[in-house]
Amino acid sequence: MSIKEKPVRDKKAVLRRSAKQNIESLHLAIPSDADRKNLIKTFKLTPSQAHNFDILLQQVIADLEQFQAIRSSLPNRAQLVSRLKRLEKLFGLVIREIDQGKDDLAHLLPHDLGSFLGLSMSISSIGKAIDQTVMPIHVDLAISNAVANGQVIDQRQIEMLQAQKREALGLQYPEKLFSYIIRGIYEQLRLWVEFDRQNKGGRTPKLLRRYLAYWLIYEAEEIFGKKPTVSQTGQFVEFVVAVFTACRLPVKGLDKIIPDLVKRVRDDKKKNSEILTDPHSKLRVLVGKPE
Repeated sequence: MSIKEKPVRDKKAVLRRSAKQNIESLHLAIPSDADRKNLIKTFKLTPSQAHNFDILLQQVIADLEQFQAIRSSLPNRAQLVSRLKRLEKLFGLVIREIDQGKDDLAHLLPHDLGSFLGLSMSISSIGKAIDQTVMPIHVDLAISNAVANGQVIDQRQIEMLQAQKREALGLQYPEKLFSYIIRGIYEQLRLWVEFDRQNKGGRTPKLLRRYLAYWLIYEAEEIFGKKPTVSQTGQFVEFVVAVFTACRLPVKGLDKIIPDLVKRVRDDKKKNSEILTDPHSKLRVLVGKPE
């Protein structure tokens, strides 16, 4: 009785095929004219709301096309994760060196580094790093005078007004700013690596549907006329399900992901106003961490 040898699988080829399948699956079907009219009629969208809905779908399609172009050039997940873990270890070593030599750190760091750090950080970040309120009084006065005189003062001008103070604080507290920056970077890497350790595997999230649902929630007031709530039921959830059906996307379990996405949208609107204009920031909604 002969025993057939199992063919040796090329793991890298499997990973490449899997990544390619993920990329190719990110296609969004535009609703047919009949489905679109039915959506508008069922949920009583105004002409303006219907127009906003059409624009949103066009933007999502454009974002996905850009994502596909970016993702196709990325290394596979294993390579990304490996490099990220090495970075986490390296920054951990830097943190330990900072802790061990904290009394000498101010004398060890090059003089120009303090200037660089001060000018690179915002005044509020410097205040957090040195645990002090450091807003220069002359900047407050300049802003108040500009407002009183009906002048517009932008962020660039504010940064220029603060530059001398920020550089002076960098030279005065180089060790605190250096430690603050390194610890901030390390904490983000450490949390991600810990998250990856706890990842037991399982089905990869449906990137396309999470992305479309995210932007339907983000633009809900412009399209649906109401703010979405953290709920698995209601008219807005029904609207999202109807949109997914019209776009030929699976709806099973969709109601369960909406509450978490609503919370994320609320946080993003508070923290990331640039997300509407920066294509790469928008794509982070879809990409997140290496998957």
